[in-house]
Amino acid sequence: MTLPIPSAPCCSVLVLTKSNAVSISIDANRLGISLVAKSQVHSSPAVITLHPHSTDSPSPAIAFTLPLPISNIHLVSIKNNIASFKATSSLPNEPSFTPFSSNADRLSKVSQISCHNCKTELSKLNPRFHKVKDLPSENWHELLDCWACHQEDYSHLQKGHYGSVIPSRVDQLLVAQNYLLVHEENLRMECVEIDLLPEIGTLSLEQNLTEDGEVANVFKHIQWNSISCKVCQMPLGDALPNPTDAATLPTNSYFALRLYKHCLDIHLEDEIFHRSYIAYFVNEILEAANSHASYKFIISIGNNNKPALMIWLLNWNILYGFASSMDSKLSMNPAVKVGFLQCTQESEKTVMEWDADKQVERMQVEAPFFDILVATLKQSFEGLIVGSDADKELNGFKFAYIKQ
Repeated sequence: MTLPIPSAPCCSVLVLTKSNAVSISIDANRLGISLVAKSQVHSSPAVITLHPHSTDSPSPAIAFTLPLPISNIHLVSIKNNIASFKATSSLPNEPSFTPFSSNADRLSKVSQISCHNCKTELSKLNPRFHKVKDLPSENWHELLDCWACHQEDYSHLQKGHYGSVIPSRVDQLLVAQNYLLVHEENLRMECVEIDLLPEIGTLSLEQNLTEDGEVANVFKHIQWNSISCKVCQMPLGDALPNPTDAATLPTNSYFALRLYKHCLDIHLEDEIFHRSYIAYFVNEILEAANSHASYKFIISIGNNNKPALMIWLLNWNILYGFASSMDSKLSMNPAVKVGFLQCTQESEKTVMEWDADKQVERMQVEAPFFDILVATLKQSFEGLIVGSDADKELNGFKFAYIKQ
């Protein structure tokens, strides 16, 4: 008899919401039970029970209550002491993963913004935010030509912008999917530190001629500088300085200041709003998939453009849950399935192929949150219940499920 492995998932349930197909896996190794015959396994639409292989076994029968209505459940195989089942779900056939609401309506009653890590208040009480507005998606400028059914010049919509970057506005809180855009007059600047690297602290402004012979301003080398909390040194967001040669732009020190929502406690009328970094990360890759049809991502750390991690979005119409023991409640959550591969010398060929692919999306993640992302992926990978290690990866990419 093997000893139970504490805290490791021993039962997992995966639902593909498009087809209502259900896969259930139970790792008897992690329960201290040896499965030698299918007769030890009894299943019903509500409960799966594992029985010890002999009457004198010290292990009692173990029952798992299934967390959702299913039918047609049947045992597929017992391999390496892992029992695998297939079934059909009777849940509504609809996409499972919808981004949680953190838009302007949700945050309209904001009274204070503070650092989530140390609770330092970051926004000024006076002046308050008089308006809270939603920002368009990150790729709004690429869709300008789709806004009308006839040819028209929409370049005037980008007047005063750095390409797609919309400027901060005094007394207005501009809400993007994963960050808040604030003006420095509404921020307690003495509570933050901005990393102004000499080589990226300024922007160059060039003037080019359009096809019509008009002069157009073109900003190059747009680079955000990191913002951190002065008290606890945790990252908070990014700052975009004004170019020194852009006389027509606002005279404040920063063109835009964006604060990542996952770094903040947003004080509302009846609650303090906060979601984890992983939840916002999933939102971000889903937005890229929906707007760009991008399913591959190269992640770099901070301002370093060197690839550090590759992520392949495989499926987001998923419900996923697991239990660490027979006493654990097995609850289902919306999730995405990804493949991940850390960029090392061994993966150099794949990194170069992805880096040359224009359909691969580039993302930058601050070092502390990169560590959280990698730890989350590794924990999910190591907890997968499969018959063999070959089922846990493909072409070097390890599989993981990230729950919202």
